[in-house]
Amino acid sequence: MAYTITTLVENSVATSFGLIAEHGQSLLIEGHGRTILFDTGQGNALLNNAAKLGKDLSKVDTVIISHGHYDHTLGLGPLMSVNTGFELIIHPDAFQNKVAMMPGKSGPEFKPIGMQLTREDIEKRGVKINLVTQSYKVAPRLVTSGEIPMTNDFEQIEPILMVGNNGHKDLDLLADDLSLFMESDKGLVVILGCAHRGIVNILDHARKLTGVDSVHAIIGGLHMERAGDDRILKTIEKFQEYGIKKIGASHCTGVRAIAAMYKTLGDAMMPNFVGATVSV
Repeated sequence: MAYTITTLVENSVATSFGLIAEHGQSLLIEGHGRTILFDTGQGNALLNNAAKLGKDLSKVDTVIISHGHYDHTLGLGPLMSVNTGFELIIHPDAFQNKVAMMPGKSGPEFKPIGMQLTREDIEKRGVKINLVTQSYKVAPRLVTSGEIPMTNDFEQIEPILMVGNNGHKDLDLLADDLSLFMESDKGLVVILGCAHRGIVNILDHARKLTGVDSVHAIIGGLHMERAGDDRILKTIEKFQEYGIKKIGASHCTGVRAIAAMYKTLGDAMMPNFVGATVSV
């Protein structure tokens, strides 16, 4: 039995029919009697797009958060207006005070980019929270990644991403960066939030964790907006080495990286905008 993955929130819309684009991501995974939401976007598009696409979010039984940034989590508020009966799978570090260091007129300024909702806010609504740090079986053939080891020398976390309170800030190691690994008849399907700890690191971890070497597809954000040519080239080389057949790169991947992938990988690339659906 296959899973169907529908993109509910993403930065782009192909043909609108009332659909809304938003900087963020939310993917609906349906199959095996389950309705699973992976991330929720910023919150302005989720309910609208789900309704336009004929998806009933009151049927969602599990929500999985890839990491604690606003563009993946603020949709929890609107979601809880129609459904509080789901299990929330999330890394504890997603609740940290996350900020981005940006240039200001008189020095660095710290822009809040975190969840805004606290654990207590969510639990008060009756949602069951499942804090996970290791791989966790969500459904048949579907597990969370657990924490991603950073093992190569060309993928690093952006130094502008930080955590902290009361004026003290540290580099955010993004231990909460969580992906989903789905085993299909054609190989692994790796479902990503932002891949802050590196898409190649994630792929290597997926193959080691599951014992499946073949990667059929990757879907989601690759966070390569500010990646240099060297990293883009090495990433594409790894995609070729692993023989990935379908690449639905989206959200934070970046125009330059996606253009390079289309040029080199051609038919492996597939659109991943609001309303896109794939069965795996």
